[in-house]
Amino acid sequence: MSRLQKQRSSTLLKYGYNRDATGNLSVDPNNEYGSYQQMLKGESGQVEGLGRAQAASGWGGESGYLGQQREDLAHAQGGEQAALGQGLTGELTAVDQGEEDAAFNKDSALYQAQLDAANRAADANQFNPADYSGLNQPEYGADVTTPPVAKGPGKAPKAVPKKVTNSAHQVAKKQLINKVRKNKKGR
Repeated sequence: MSRLQKQRSSTLLKYGYNRDATGNLSVDPNNEYGSYQQMLKGESGQVEGLGRAQAASGWGGESGYLGQQREDLAHAQGGEQAALGQGLTGELTAVDQGEEDAAFNKDSALYQAQLDAANRAADANQFNPADYSGLNQPEYGADVTTPPVAKGPGKAPKAVPKKVTNSAHQVAKKQLINKVRKNKKGR
């Protein structure tokens, strides 16, 4: 996750933007070398250059051929601005997708660890299908490292991660109940 946060910060710096605490983007007034600032500087130079060329030609004015040149320049600059915005949006979207994928992978790993621990307990006949206390999902953001109570002399408690998504939690319950039922039928 820190790699993705660093990538987001680097992208914003490269494009000449920053993000406040609420997540809103704004132009970074202290970054004169960002892509946005460099684009504006280049556009300003283009407008000034066109103005000087028109003044030197002696034609002056904003109509006719000279007006068309200004419109063409403004249109080209609009395309540059759109391309910059699309580039920034694309890179930030990729970072956001990476964060979502990382969160999903974390939840999947926690679910799998819980399922594996419950399966080991079921295989050792230490699983009571009427007792779901080891599978209950804690409140959002709660610590998931509290181990269950040891059963029997000399048995160490096993840490069972509990933080899983609600749907994964339901799937784990159904799988364990089916496994216990199958084990009891096979006896």
